[in-house]
Amino acid sequence: MNGRSTDLLVFDTCVIIPALKDKSLVDLLDKFAASDRFISVITRIELLSFHSLTDEETCLINLFFDSVTVVPLNNDVEEKAIEFRRLTKHKTPDAIIAATSIVLNAVLFTRDSRLLGQNFPGLETLRL
Repeated sequence: MNGRSTDLLVFDTCVIIPALKDKSLVDLLDKFAASDRFISVITRIELLSFHSLTDEETCLINLFFDSVTVVPLNNDVEEKAIEFRRLTKHKTPDAIIAATSIVLNAVLFTRDSRLLGQNFPGLETLRL
């Protein structure tokens, strides 16, 4: 991190999945103010599209969605994702999630080593 406060935080999918599996999702959320937690619509799609989700996991995911703001794909995010992907060659979902954090001027909370090591204007990451 280069000094940006973690007032606004975008959760990457790869942070949520382990917390869902080990039932620490509520603990993870408790660390951050409710008004400051965001996910990309891509994360919502990724979480709900797992074919082997149990009813309990689906319930936990939906409770998680009630505790964060889901950021839709809009022109600003789309343009930033295109720029990010062109310059970094990340996959489209990662580019959209990173672009979401950049557009919100938020910190991206991730475990993705490629994103953690990425030097891109406006992208700030935080490792779990």
